[in-house]
Amino acid sequence: MELREATPADNESLIELTRETPMIGAVTAYVDRAPDFFALTRLQGDRQRLWIAEENKEPLGCICGVSRWVRYRGDKVRQLYGCDLKVHPRARSRKLGKVLSRQYLRHALENDEYDMAEAEIIAGNDRSLNIVSWASKELCPAVHAGMAHIYQVMPYRRYRVDPAFDIRTASLEDVPAISKLLHTTYKDYASSPLFDEGHLERALNQGHGFGIDCLRVAEHKGRIVAAAAFWDQFEMRRTVVQKTSSSTAALLAGLRAVKPLMGLPPLPKKGHPLRHVFLRFPAAKRDHLDALRSLVHAELNAMKKKGLHQFLWASFHQADPLAQSIEKTWKTKMSTNVFQFSTSDTLALSQEASRQPSYVDFALI
Repeated sequence: MELREATPADNESLIELTRETPMIGAVTAYVDRAPDFFALTRLQGDRQRLWIAEENKEPLGCICGVSRWVRYRGDKVRQLYGCDLKVHPRARSRKLGKVLSRQYLRHALENDEYDMAEAEIIAGNDRSLNIVSWASKELCPAVHAGMAHIYQVMPYRRYRVDPAFDIRTASLEDVPAISKLLHTTYKDYASSPLFDEGHLERALNQGHGFGIDCLRVAEHKGRIVAAAAFWDQFEMRRTVVQKTSSSTAALLAGLRAVKPLMGLPPLPKKGHPLRHVFLRFPAAKRDHLDALRSLVHAELNAMKKKGLHQFLWASFHQADPLAQSIEKTWKTKMSTNVFQFSTSDTLALSQEASRQPSYVDFALI
């Protein structure tokens, strides 16, 4: 077996590997990243290195390390974010996950530019959790930075919008105010983007359906007090249903029976992609979390009226007060563990990291 760095020529084989490594749950689904597997990784940071494990020129697994600047306990640090760990079912008995994780962490350790590394592991994935335990003992210390909760928020009923807030689509003239709001909101979060001047402008110019028309603002007395983006990534990646559990199948059958009465969007079908929207860059002034709630409610109402999307993906760290924005919605939840690795003697990781909000953005995971 050979371990090497990926090139653009690996695009098709990596797309196929993603199809062969589905997410297992009440709904088993894979992510279709055609036509460009690398599109998502290019959005995640400044530089990306993706390693492939292959045998007879067939990829059996991969892992990506994304280099990015983040804030950690008030400091600007360089982080190597680990993502896209995939192991083909035929190779899971060969401890390939450990081989790939070792490559990612050794790269972080052997390059002086990195102060820390970070990775997320879905709750219940004991195989990967064991790899973290091994890596923390053998390679570099790790701290558990709490859980990131990922919600599927349903636009199946009408939600209340507080009339005290004027909610509208943002314009380019709003970008400086939204940027300042993002910086203020996340200044004390771990692993937050710097949200310096120009960060939002760069994000709006990266394409893949993310533009100024995705951004919404909530104003109070003529001042922007909350903002968020709602991003349909259908052109970049699609979640395709492979099968459903018996209980989920029964639920879907019941929903199909009442669909004409409730005005529900198209329900998941085997072999068909889901349609969903990602919540990105939610922000609010500390005394106006209710404005963010109304902003999210307004978007859910608009989604219900349009009738195209099954749910809104929203992700928050367990200690994130912004999660209040969806607390009164219909939703399901999945959770992931957040781990931070110490790769430099100059940065001491907090042993109470789970109590401090971390920035999590499932729109780029």
